[in-house]
Amino acid sequence: MSDPSRDPGIENEPQWQEQPYTPDPSENRSQPGKVDSENEEAEHSIHNEPAIFPGTEETIQRAWDCPQCNRDLQGTRPGAPCPDCGWVTFERPAPTDQPSWSALLHSKLQGVTKAQSVGIVILCALAGGPWAVLGTFISSHPHPLAAIVLAPVVEEVMKVAMIWLVIEVWPWLFRRPAHIVFAALGAGLGFACIENALYLLVYIPDPTAGLVLWRWTICTALHTCCTSIAAIGMVRMWMAVMRQLRRAELRRALPWLVAAMALHGLYNGTATIMELSGFRF
Repeated sequence: MSDPSRDPGIENEPQWQEQPYTPDPSENRSQPGKVDSENEEAEHSIHNEPAIFPGTEETIQRAWDCPQCNRDLQGTRPGAPCPDCGWVTFERPAPTDQPSWSALLHSKLQGVTKAQSVGIVILCALAGGPWAVLGTFISSHPHPLAAIVLAPVVEEVMKVAMIWLVIEVWPWLFRRPAHIVFAALGAGLGFACIENALYLLVYIPDPTAGLVLWRWTICTALHTCCTSIAAIGMVRMWMAVMRQLRRAELRRALPWLVAAMALHGLYNGTATIMELSGFRF
């Protein structure tokens, strides 16, 4: 006869026994209602999962873009081909009346203040430049190609890294697209000022007047322009989050970020060729 304590039958589970049952502490989080915070409940809600087996009568009731062509699929059924490109996706918007990331975003949008938005814009503008400079130091390499390929990638990503982080984690802190643009312009200008100061006061002894003028005009304009291009991508990514109440998708920002890197790389390549050719200001 088998030992009852080792019998795997469900009737021998401790919660079905007569004596008081105390669950193992490691199981506490699996009990209904046991969450650490509103954010954690929204992060791990089952309503965030895509509808793998959507109902035949279910239709998408709010803005929801096709992941292939970005057409708004509102009014269509999950699992049906996109009317424009034919792409089939089983994703559907998470409900805002149940614990989900969409519901969290919806509720946070109601409570964010103007002061909070202005504060995050100032923080991103002031921190973007020094953060990008730090990234440049870490990734610096003596090979000439590094200035043409590596430096533009690192600098353009790092200048908007703070903005990117906010859109990924706290998108409700930006109230309008202009906030992202101002934050990016501040980061680009800050980076240019720090870089100019390093070149003219540390790296280059006794710079000529022409070089000083070049750095404070052309180089400053370059960094500000490149960051502005990257900001367009950040705005597009943020606006999709706000419209669909879904997490940020890098694919919306990537083309603009790559364009900023390409423009920066083109300038660095031209400057490198000029230097190797013996051109001096």
